[in-house]
Amino acid sequence: MPEAPHPPGFISLPPSSPGESPRRPAPLHAKIFTGMIVGAGLGILANLLFGESPKLHWIIANVTYPAGQIFLRLIFMVVIPLILSALILGVAELGDVRRLGRVGIKTLLFTVVLSSISVLIGVALANLVRPGAGLSEASRAALLEVMGRSAQSVQAPPAPKTGLQILLDLIPQNPVEAMVNAFRGDIIAVMVFALFIGIAMFFALTSRVIPKEKRNLYVALYFLSGALQFVSDLFPLLPSPLNYINLLIPPSDIVNNQNSVFSLGTTRLGAFAASAGVCANFLIAKYGLKGIFRADRPLRFLLFATLMILTMLGGFRIILISYMMMITMLFFLEGLHRTRMLLVFLMGGILCTSLLVPFANKLPFTFQRALSFLPLNLDSAAVLDAEGSRKWREDMWHDTWPKVPGYLLLGKGYALSQADFQMMGNGQFSGGIGTAMDKGNESLAISGDYHNGPLSTLMPFGIWGAISFLWVSLAALHVLYRNFKYGDPELKTVNTFFLVMGIQHFIGFFFIFGAYSNDIGEFAKLAGFSIALNWRICAPKPQPAAVRISPPSRPQLLLPA
Repeated sequence: MPEAPHPPGFISLPPSSPGESPRRPAPLHAKIFTGMIVGAGLGILANLLFGESPKLHWIIANVTYPAGQIFLRLIFMVVIPLILSALILGVAELGDVRRLGRVGIKTLLFTVVLSSISVLIGVALANLVRPGAGLSEASRAALLEVMGRSAQSVQAPPAPKTGLQILLDLIPQNPVEAMVNAFRGDIIAVMVFALFIGIAMFFALTSRVIPKEKRNLYVALYFLSGALQFVSDLFPLLPSPLNYINLLIPPSDIVNNQNSVFSLGTTRLGAFAASAGVCANFLIAKYGLKGIFRADRPLRFLLFATLMILTMLGGFRIILISYMMMITMLFFLEGLHRTRMLLVFLMGGILCTSLLVPFANKLPFTFQRALSFLPLNLDSAAVLDAEGSRKWREDMWHDTWPKVPGYLLLGKGYALSQADFQMMGNGQFSGGIGTAMDKGNESLAISGDYHNGPLSTLMPFGIWGAISFLWVSLAALHVLYRNFKYGDPELKTVNTFFLVMGIQHFIGFFFIFGAYSNDIGEFAKLAGFSIALNWRICAPKPQPAAVRISPPSRPQLLLPA
C-alpha cells in the first residue's frame, strides 16, 4: 500500500520498531542537579591540579566569575517580574474573589510549614556535621583572619520591628522604590502591591454590565456621589455638637482660609458650587435639555435654574463657561435648533442680557466675579480679584513654558528637585525674591499644579505623557461617539450628555483649565461607565444584503408567417 503524502513543511521520521518507546529528554531539575555536580567536581579538580596558579586565578577573575555574576544577575532580574506577573495573574484568574481568603490561608500555612522544616534541617545538619570541627589550628587561624577582614564591612543589623511597624511596612509608600529594595527586605511589600493590583484586575476583568432595570440607579450614583460636598462649606455655620460631620467631609480650604467673616454672596463657596453642578449634570443626563424645558414639567426647569444660580456661589468663571459650552452643544446634538425651542432660547437670552446689563453691579460679589469675563458694568473689586487670578496664571505659564524643552524626553516627575528646595529655602513660599523674578517657582508650580493641561502633562511626564493623554482621551472620545451614534435609543439622552462632557473636558484641558492627574481619570470614568451602561462599544448594525428582483419576462407571442 503506498504511503500517504506528507503535508508540506513536515519532516518524515523513520517509524519506530514495535515495542520501542520514544526517548524522553531529561527533566529540567535533573539537568540543573547534574550541572551543579559537574561544576563542583571541575572546581575541586582545578584546585587539586593547579592550586595557586596565576593562570587559574586569571581565568576565575576574568571568565568564570563574570559568567557566574551575569547568570545570577539574569536570575535576579526576572525575580520581580515573575513575582508581579504570577501574583497578579493568579489572583485575576481565581474566578471567584471569595476563594482568595482560602488560598491565602493555605499559602500562609504552607509557607510556615516549609520554613519550619528548612530551619529544622539546618539546625540538625549543623549539630550533626559540626562544620569546622576537624580543621587544624593553622587552618582555623587563617579562616578567622579572613572572616575578621570581612566582618569590618558587615553592618550591624537593624533594630527589630514591632508588630505595628511590620503591618505598616506591608503597604509600600512607593511601589517602584519597594521593587528597587526588594532584595534588601522589601520583597513582602512588592508581593502585597502585586496582590492589590491582582484584586483590582479581577474586578476589572469580571465586571458585569449594568442591567436595564438598574440603569437609572447607576446613573444617579455616578453623578450624585459628590452631592454632599456642600457640607464642607458649612463648617463656620455648624454648631460645635455637629463638628463631627467634618471628620467624614473635611472643611473646604476656601472657608478655612478666608480672612473675612463668613458672608453669603461674598465668601466663595466652591463646594456649594460643585454640589449644585453635579445635581445639574444628573438632571441633564436623565432628561436632556428637551426634557428639562418641557412646558408640562415646570418644576424641572425651576430646579435646573436654581442649581445654575447656586453654581455662581463659587465665583468660578470656568463653571459658567463650561455650562455655556455644554448647553450649546446639547442644544444642537439634541436637534433643538430645528424646533420652536430655538426661538424660546433666543428670547430667553435677550431677556437675561437686558436684565444683566443694568443690574450686573448689584449682584453678589461671587456672581460678579463669575461674570467678569463678560463686558458688563461690574464692581471693580470683583473685576480686580478675577483679573489678579488671571494675571497670576499667565505669568506662571509665561515663566514655565521656556522650561518645557528641558523635560520633553525625561519629565521632571512629581518629586521636588534640589533647585526647588533651594527656592523654598530662599523664602519663595512667602513671596521671596525667587518668586518675584520667576513665577515658574511659585508654590503651586513647584507642586505640579500649573492650572494648565499641557503644562501639567509635559513638565512631569515629558512628550511621553502627552502621547499617553492623547491616546486615552481620543480613545475615550471614540467610545463615547460610537455609543452616542449606535447605542440603544433608550440611552440616547445619557449617551449624548457623555459625549458632550468628553468634548468639554478635551477643550477645557487644552484651552481653559486642565490637570493631567484629574482629566485622564475623567476620560477613563466616562468611557468605562459608558461601556458598562451600553454593554459594549456600540457599532452599526449589519444591514441585510439587498436582493435584486428582476421583473418578470414578458411572454413571447408567436405571430403567423
